[in-house]
Amino acid sequence: MGAAATRLDSMSAGPTFRSRIVGALRRRDFDGDFAEVSTAPDGFTLKGADRGFLHVPFERVVRMRVGFTETKSGLVHEAKVWLDGERAPLAFFPYDRTDARGYSGAMRALAASLAESGKLDRVQRGVSLVGALLGPALMAPVVLFALFAASVSADPPVWWHFVVIPLVPCVVLGILIWRAVTRHMPRAVASLAELDVQLP
Repeated sequence: MGAAATRLDSMSAGPTFRSRIVGALRRRDFDGDFAEVSTAPDGFTLKGADRGFLHVPFERVVRMRVGFTETKSGLVHEAKVWLDGERAPLAFFPYDRTDARGYSGAMRALAASLAESGKLDRVQRGVSLVGALLGPALMAPVVLFALFAASVSADPPVWWHFVVIPLVPCVVLGILIWRAVTRHMPRAVASLAELDVQLP
């Protein structure tokens, strides 16, 4: 009994947060409104609000990615953790704003563990390639339409129409591409400090 209690205490010694139960956790038969995620020196533990339990030693983590998506209601932070021998990653989303601090601490602890074991190149920032390119892809047809409108606005076409008419769409497209490259495109971090802009 004493050994079991000591084990449980060691599992919850680090940052703790609640995560939404999605993807791989659902397939692992987790259930409830959220899963409580606790970090410890040897790994992290997940416990479903209604059902489900999983302890993951840090040695099983082969890659992690931390990022966020910009929505009308604000930033949606997410992290994905790939485990040795499994294809689908564990996905973590802070349950609400009160979990932001624990989520950030847990992700920093996991990243630090990978860095200490010589796996800094396995720590990534960003969301996904599809997510990063979605905004620019949706804006590109608007730019093309603006260029077409400039070409038919006068006969023969006037050069400054190609500057004025597509100006705003081109600026928006440029901003979206900049955000995709600097914020959302998945890539390995050069240092753990790069995670700061990806965490709440």
